[in-house]
Amino acid sequence: MSPQSSGNAAKQGLNVYTMMLALSFVALTIGAILLYLELNNYGSWPQWKDTGGTTAPVAAPVATPEPEPEPTAYVAPDLVPEGTQRLFA
Repeated sequence: MSPQSSGNAAKQGLNVYTMMLALSFVALTIGAILLYLELNNYGSWPQWKDTGGTTAPVAAPVATPEPEPEPTAYVAPDLVPEGTQRLFA
């Protein structure tokens, strides 16, 4: 007969998935800290809140020139086959 266990299951050791989970947690934490530090370079948070300072005047919209019309195809009448002349009229 096999020996009776005391009811306590043995703990599993660390496997590759546990290490990947820990590594991804560390990477996400470092990324969040670096993002916070980068956002602090641009002023106080939240950036969309108006601090009562002066605002820059709104620039006038830039007028865009109208696009040039595409040239139409010209087909010389003497180069068109007999049956298709009415298509190009």
